[in-house]
Amino acid sequence: MKKLVTILAMFAMVGTASATVRVFVTPYPTFDYGLENHANAFIPTISTSYANGDNENAYDYSDYYGAPGPIRPGTFPPGDAPSGTCEDPVEIPEGGFAYIWLQFQNEAKGVKINGLMVEISFCGTGVVPESVENPGPGQIYTNYYVCNNMGLPQPNKRWDGTATPPAYPEWHNNPQTMVAIVAFGLQNTAVAQLWNLWDPTNRIALLGAVAAPYDGSVYEINITNINYSSGEPGGLAGGAFKFLPEPASLLLLGLAGLLIRRR
Repeated sequence: MKKLVTILAMFAMVGTASATVRVFVTPYPTFDYGLENHANAFIPTISTSYANGDNENAYDYSDYYGAPGPIRPGTFPPGDAPSGTCEDPVEIPEGGFAYIWLQFQNEAKGVKINGLMVEISFCGTGVVPESVENPGPGQIYTNYYVCNNMGLPQPNKRWDGTATPPAYPEWHNNPQTMVAIVAFGLQNTAVAQLWNLWDPTNRIALLGAVAAPYDGSVYEINITNINYSSGEPGGLAGGAFKFLPEPASLLLLGLAGLLIRRR
């Protein structure tokens, strides 16, 4: 009997150790994963959210009459989509951008995240400054989806906090803090929640999108803070990605190499 208890305890420890929440990116247009309309990738919401909790035009997924809104899910990546490392990052092609995802891996059913901070940094050197749009050298442009559908007969919202049009500066930060006090947050559930950009099969949520100059810089993305409203957090895992240089940049780098060798 004592041996059986020991074995069961070991299995419990293994299960806990393997429970992970990870963030990773996928490249567009290399893959078609992401929003239904990729032109809306850098729109956090079409609503206005005030500090007192009031919302206007809160129809990100659909309007009151069922007409489609702009923040709708298209195709989700597979559960084994690569995270990338600083040595072998996910590659974003010239002219493309990356979608940001969160995945529950072996987490207990029903656990719910109500606080999350995601940070993008240069591999090994520190946080990358954010840009308001069209990032320049040494900058990135991030966007995180509010998923505000409080105007519907069955109101739902992913994250609380203000959202101020037209620029929505609250949702283009790095690092980005996301909080759900009254809002729903993100839950590990087998129930379909299209309004929350949630894939119940592989337990993946679409968090946002990121753009950067095509200069070959390598970035890592990590969860730096997390809080659960139900359940216990497991481990955390991040990934890495690289925006490939434009062909002209590659040519210049090649010419520079030739000049160095001639000298």
